[in-house]
Amino acid sequence: MKPEVLESAIAPPERSNIGIPALYTQPQKLDPAPRSGKDYSIRYADNWTEISRECKRLNNYKCCYSGCCQKSTQTHHALYFDKLGSIAGREIAGVHIFPLCDQHHDEAHSKSNWVRSHSNPVLNNRNTTRFYLNLRQGWQGR
Repeated sequence: MKPEVLESAIAPPERSNIGIPALYTQPQKLDPAPRSGKDYSIRYADNWTEISRECKRLNNYKCCYSGCCQKSTQTHHALYFDKLGSIAGREIAGVHIFPLCDQHHDEAHSKSNWVRSHSNPVLNNRNTTRFYLNLRQGWQGR
């Protein structure tokens, strides 16, 4: 993926009527059926390594948790599914995915910051709105 493709795709997400990103806060009512049990590979496109590397580069290899200055070591999916379906292969840095240090990636998946879906844990797990907005703020302040 060319750097300008991801960079040009960075834009504020659609807004709901209360000012919170609609792509993030409007979970799908009808969950897609996971393939043969829990196939987590559908979360990632074949070029995930390239997408992840580019996401980190766009934030100067820094963690984008608001106020953190550590090096980004991981690329975090704040969600795996939006109103168009699985985001695998069409992730937008700063909207769907964020570069994080190890500490903040662990925090992103903690019980207080991660919403688990029992109906479809493969695609409908996501960060809480509060944590997501912190990531957006850190990204926008880059």
